[in-house]
Amino acid sequence: MKNKHNKSPDKEFAKRMRTLMGNRNIRLVDISKATNNAVSTVSTWRRGRYPRSIATIRKLAEIFSVTPEYLMNGKCNGDEIIFSNESPSGFMRATNEEEQNIRKHLEALIEDCQGDKTVLAEILNRLHKEFPLKRQRAAEKSLR
Repeated sequence: MKNKHNKSPDKEFAKRMRTLMGNRNIRLVDISKATNNAVSTVSTWRRGRYPRSIATIRKLAEIFSVTPEYLMNGKCNGDEIIFSNESPSGFMRATNEEEQNIRKHLEALIEDCQGDKTVLAEILNRLHKEFPLKRQRAAEKSLR
């Protein structure tokens, strides 16, 4: 942990804070209220300064639904990302039918890929075509 004693900003920590705040629509004031810290203090965290207490780090992790380890050093077992029930920023939530199609594609990936990056790229390209970004869908609708 580069920023052990809160002396210099950690760019990766700042990036994780901003990403988590954006993806979960959490504002500085929300974190301020939940942690009983001034908005200006929370703002320094968003710029890469670590919170001073372990209790505050745990509270932040709870707010973001991640582990303290992920929040502080980016290490995770995947639960924070893979099994999140939130839509990533810029994407629409999949319908049940779309989720079933995604599952089928992923099952095919697991079964057929066996480490072949070409097959993986092909499946990911198919998924991208079937489930485009919100902006792409909006553009397609406006062209109809």
